[in-house]
Amino acid sequence: MQYKRIVIKLGTNLITGGSGGLDLGVMATLAGQVAELHRKGHEIILVSSGAVAAGRELLGIKNKLKDIPFKQVMASVGQNRLMNIYYGLFLDAAGADRPQGNLHSQ
Repeated sequence: MQYKRIVIKLGTNLITGGSGGLDLGVMATLAGQVAELHRKGHEIILVSSGAVAAGRELLGIKNKLKDIPFKQVMASVGQNRLMNIYYGLFLDAAGADRPQGNLHSQ
């Protein structure tokens, strides 16, 4: 049976390589694999964790506080960064030129 729609869940530990910060090399490899599935005609639904880790990394916070308000702040800061990184990685995987004004700098 050939599946048309595939749901892919990327957990924090995977996209950080267990380091606590985003591993752009791992993320680029995963984006390439997802892009290849899309080129083959699959509809991809990507679900990703990692917003808290992205926010913590962006703000330079090393310790992992467990209280909910801290996690909410880190997630709100990190979500935009995480989506911007994915945007750039998928453009790269597709071989597309990046539009002017793209904030993805890594």
